[in-house]
Amino acid sequence: MSVEIAANIVFWLSAAALAYAYLGYPLLVAAVASLRPRCVRRDEKFSPRVSVVITAYNEERDLAAKLENTLALDYPKDLLEIIVASDCSSDRTDEIARSFAARGVRLHRQAERRGKTAAQNAAVELARGDIILFSDATTLYRSDVLRAMLPNFADSSIGCVAGRLIYVDPARSSVGQGARSYWGYETFLKRNESRASSLIGVSGCLYAVRRDAYVPLYEEACSDFIIATKMVEQNLRAVYEPAAVCTEETNRRSDREMRMRVRVITQTFTDLWRHRAMLNPLRGGFYSVQLLSHKVLRYLVPVLLVAVLSSSAALAPRSVFFALVAASQLLFYAAAVASLLLERAGVHSRLLALPQYFVLANAAALAACYKFARGERYARWEPIREQAHATASATADEATDDSTRATTFDATGETSVETADETTVAAAGEPVGKKALSLTAGAAWMMLARSFAFALTFAVPLLLVRRLSQTEFGLYKQIVLVVTTGVMILPLGVFMSAYYFLPRERERRRQIVCNILLFNLAVGLVVCLPLITRPQLLAALLHNPELVALAPLVGVALLLWINTSTLEAVAVANGELKLATLFIVADQLAKAVLLLSAAILFGTVRAVVLAMIAHGAFECALLLAYVRSRFGAFWRGFEFETLRAQLAYALPLGVAAVVAGIYLYLDNYFVSYRFTPAEYAIYATGCFNIPLVDLLAASVNSVMIPRVSQLQSAGARREIVVLVARMTRKLAAFNLPLYFFLLVMAREFIVTLFTTNYLASLPIFVINITLIPLGLIGAAYDPVIRAYAEHRYFLLRVRVVLLAALAAALWYVTKNYGLVGAITVMLAVNAAERFVVGWRVRGILEVSWRDLPLFKDVGKIAVCSILAASAALAARAALFGVKPLFVLAACAAAFGVVYAVALLLLGVPSAEEREAVLRRAARLLRLAPTRGAVDPLS
Repeated sequence: MSVEIAANIVFWLSAAALAYAYLGYPLLVAAVASLRPRCVRRDEKFSPRVSVVITAYNEERDLAAKLENTLALDYPKDLLEIIVASDCSSDRTDEIARSFAARGVRLHRQAERRGKTAAQNAAVELARGDIILFSDATTLYRSDVLRAMLPNFADSSIGCVAGRLIYVDPARSSVGQGARSYWGYETFLKRNESRASSLIGVSGCLYAVRRDAYVPLYEEACSDFIIATKMVEQNLRAVYEPAAVCTEETNRRSDREMRMRVRVITQTFTDLWRHRAMLNPLRGGFYSVQLLSHKVLRYLVPVLLVAVLSSSAALAPRSVFFALVAASQLLFYAAAVASLLLERAGVHSRLLALPQYFVLANAAALAACYKFARGERYARWEPIREQAHATASATADEATDDSTRATTFDATGETSVETADETTVAAAGEPVGKKALSLTAGAAWMMLARSFAFALTFAVPLLLVRRLSQTEFGLYKQIVLVVTTGVMILPLGVFMSAYYFLPRERERRRQIVCNILLFNLAVGLVVCLPLITRPQLLAALLHNPELVALAPLVGVALLLWINTSTLEAVAVANGELKLATLFIVADQLAKAVLLLSAAILFGTVRAVVLAMIAHGAFECALLLAYVRSRFGAFWRGFEFETLRAQLAYALPLGVAAVVAGIYLYLDNYFVSYRFTPAEYAIYATGCFNIPLVDLLAASVNSVMIPRVSQLQSAGARREIVVLVARMTRKLAAFNLPLYFFLLVMAREFIVTLFTTNYLASLPIFVINITLIPLGLIGAAYDPVIRAYAEHRYFLLRVRVVLLAALAAALWYVTKNYGLVGAITVMLAVNAAERFVVGWRVRGILEVSWRDLPLFKDVGKIAVCSILAASAALAARAALFGVKPLFVLAACAAAFGVVYAVALLLLGVPSAEEREAVLRRAARLLRLAPTRGAVDPLS
C-alpha cells in the first residue's frame, strides 16, 4: 500500500468519525426521539418529601446566599429537608451552615476529607426524604424548580430527573463565551437523549434521585455522569426537565476550565471502565449507542483531529482540496492560540471564543486520557470557580472587562440581567495601578514580541526562494514591495497620533481611536478600488504583465493590512506594553501559519497573496476586539474637531513618512521597471534587511516616542539628551557588531539563506547593510522630531528635496550603472537625510561638544566590533572549504567571544549592567531568587 493511499484512508475514516461525533450522532438521536419518543407520565399533584443535599468544601463566599435561595423554594416547608454535606471544610463553611440550624438546615461534617462523592453518600444515609435533590453551593435555583421536577417521579420508570443549567458569564470572557456555546450544543443532546432513551449524564448542580434507587458510589466516581448509568442498570430512566432552571457562573480563565475538565473527564474514564459492560449494545440497547457516541467517541476526538491534520498535510502537495483542508485547520488552531493569548491580557473576542474552547476541551480530553492510562484518579475536588471569583478583582487579566453583567433570580423567580452603562466602558481600559515600565523594560517587551514574530515569519522568503523559480520569486518580491510600501505610506502616520493624544487627552480616547480607524478605512478604499477595477495599473507601475491577474487580490490585501501598526500603536499609547507584545505574537503566529502553509502546500505566488488576505482579515478582527474591549462603542466616537487636531499633528509627519517611504523603496520601483523579474529578484535579495535590526529600532521607538513626548511637555530638555544618549548606546551594542560581522561574512550569509543561485546579489548586500550603523542616527532623531511638533515641517522639506534628487539619480544610474548604481544612490540619499536631520536635532536639544562624553561608549563598541570582526575573518580563512553554514556558525562564535571580552576590557558595561546580567543568568540556572535587576535607564 502506498503512502498516498494510506493517508487517504486515514483522512476519510477520521473525518467520517469526526462528522459522526459532532453531526451524525445529534441527527441520529434527534431522529430516534422524533420517531420513537419515550414519554413521561407526569402528575402535577405528586408531592413527596424532599431532601436537598448541598455538598460543600470551603464555600464560605457562596453558602449563605445558596441557603437563602434554597429556603425560598416554592414547596411546603414540612416536606423539605436541607442538608449541608461539608467535606471537612477549613474555612467558615460549617459555621455558616450552623447559623441556619434554627431554620431547619442540618450540617453533616466529614471527619476527614474524602471528596464530593463520599460526602454525598454520607448525606444520603442521613436523609429522610423520598426524593434526594443534589446541588452545589455556587448554584442558584429558580423558586419553582421542585414544582417542575417532582411530577416526573410519578412515573415509576423514572429514577432520576435532571434540571436545566444556564451558564452565565458576567465577565464576558473568551472561555465563558465558548463554554456557553458548547453548553447550548450539549443541551440539545440532553433534550433528545431524554426522549429517545435516557440521559447519559446530568448537571451535578441540579438533579434529583429516588431515595430507594440511589446506590452508594465509589469515592473517585463522577457522580454527575455515573448516576444515569446506575439508573439504567436498575431498568430506570434519567430524564431531562427543561422547566427546572438553575444558573451557574462559568470559569473566567482557560487554565481553571482546563483543570476542571481534566478532572471530570478522568473520572468519567474511570466510570466507563468500571461499567464497560454497558458499552455492549446487546445489553444496553440504544443507551449503549449513546455512551459510545456521546462519551467514548467524543473523548477520542483529539486523536481524530491529529489524524486528519497529519493526513491532509501529507496529501496537500498533491491536491488543492487537501491543501485547503490543512490550511483551514492551521488557521483554526492559530485563532485558538490567539484567543488564549488575548485572554491572558484581558481582551475577550467572541469571534475567537469557540475555536479556543473547542481546542481547550479536546486538549483536556487528551490530558485526561493520559492521566487515566497512568492510573491517576480523583476523589477530592477544589472549588475552582470560587478561587476564580475570589481573585477576580486582584487579577490583572480579569480586571479589564468592558462591562459588568450579573445574572440573578428576583423575588418572582424570573431571571433579571443588570448591565453596566456603556458610558463607563471607556474607563475600564485605563491601566489602573500599573507601574510605568522603564525604557529598557518596555523596549525589552516589544523586542521579545518582535523577535518571536521574526522567528515565525523569517522562514517564508527562505522557503519560497527554494520553491519558486527566480522569475516567480521576483514576482513575489514585487507584490511584497507594493504591499509594504502601501502599509508604510497610506496611513499617513495618523495612527502615530495615538502616541501623542492618548496620554494627553484621556477623556477623548474613544474619539481618537475611532478617527484613526475611519481614516485607515478611507485611504485603504482609495487604493483598493482602483486595483480591483483597473488591475492593469499595477502591471504598468512595475512593468510586469503577470501582475494584472493578481492586482485585485493585492488591493484587498492592502485594504486589510493597512491596520498593521494601528493595534500595536494604540495598545502602547494606552500604556499596555505587555498587551502589545501579546498582540504582536498572536498576529505574527497567524501570519506565519498562513504564509508558511501557502508556501509549503501550494508553492505559488497566488496562494501566498491569498494567505496575506486571510492574515489581514485576522489582524482586523484582533484590532476590533481590542478597541471594543477598551473603548466600548468606539464607532460612535467620531468627532470632527478631534480628527482635525489629529490630522494637524500627524499629516506633516505623515507626509514626511510618505516621502520617506517613497524614497526608501523608490530604487526598488526603478529596478523593477528597468529590469526583468529575475533580475529584480537578485536586487531584492541584496536589499535584504536584517529583520532584527528593524525589530529592535521599532521596539525602542515605540517606547521612546511617548517618553520623549512627556519629557518635552515638561520642558525637560536635558533629560531628553541623556535619554537619547542611553538609547543610542544600547542600540549601538547590537547594530555595530552585527554590521561588522555581516561585512566580513556576507558571502556565507547569502549562500546559507538564499543558495548559490543568488550570489550575484553579494555586492548589493554589502552596500545595503551600511544602513545598519546609519540607523543609529535615525533612531536618535525620530522621537525628538515627533515630540517637537513645530519642527515637523523641516523633516518634510528635507525629504522632498532628497526625493527629487533620488528620482533624478536613479533614472540616470539604473540606465548606465545597473543594480550596483541603484543601491549606491539609495545609500547616499539615506545618509544625507540622517546627517542633515541629525544636525538639526542637535540644535533643537542644544547639544554641544560638552555632551560628547555621553556617547563615548558608542566609540568603544565600534572598536570592540572591529576587533571581533578581525577574529571572525581569521576563523573564516582557517575554515576554507567547509560548508558555508558551519563557517557562519564557527565565525559567529569566535566573533561573540572576542566582542564580549573586548567590551569587558574597555569597561563598556556598567557595574549595574554586569550585576543585572549575572543575576538574570543565575535566575535562568535557578541559582538565585527572582529579584528585579537594577535598570540603569529607569
